[in-house]
Amino acid sequence: MEYQGKGYATEALNRLIEFCFSLEGVHKIFGECDKENIASQRIMEKCGMKFEREVEEGDGVVSIQFSIEK
Repeated sequence: MEYQGKGYATEALNRLIEFCFSLEGVHKIFGECDKENIASQRIMEKCGMKFEREVEEGDGVVSIQFSIEK
C-alpha cells in the first residue's frame, strides 16, 4: 500500500511501451485488466492507451482491452 498512488506503475508502463516500440516489427501494444480495476484502466489511459473493447470471459468476468499504436 505504501507504493500506491506514487506513479510507479505509470512510469513502468511508459518505459515498457518505449522499449516495445524500439523493437523491430512492433507497431501495436495491447493491455487488459478486469473491468472493475479502475486504477489499472487509468494507468493505461495516462500512458496513451485507448479503449478497444470489453471481453466477457466464460466465468462471467468482464475484461477491458486497451491498445496503443506506434
